[in-house]
Amino acid sequence: MGPTCLTSNGMALPFTLLALGIALAVVVRSKERRDGGSWGLESVARLALLGVAVGSLRVINAWDFPTYLMVGGAAVLLARFLESGLVAGLRPAAK
Repeated sequence: MGPTCLTSNGMALPFTLLALGIALAVVVRSKERRDGGSWGLESVARLALLGVAVGSLRVINAWDFPTYLMVGGAAVLLARFLESGLVAGLRPAAK
């Protein structure tokens, strides 16, 4: 099993890293919307790209799909939770 071994796990690795990176970007960029921003083209494109990356894992390696579907869903839910400002230390200061 050298670096040229082409298995479904090997082919899916770049897509798993892409899905994790986009999920992280969704969570980190939720601060923009919390500070008064709206769902712009970048946010929608980020979510669409997350969907494409996770969906491609279904075709490449079906065993990875449920895991990264849950990771993507959790990232969207966490971003929404952070946007709402319900986290004690993350609320914007009262003016």
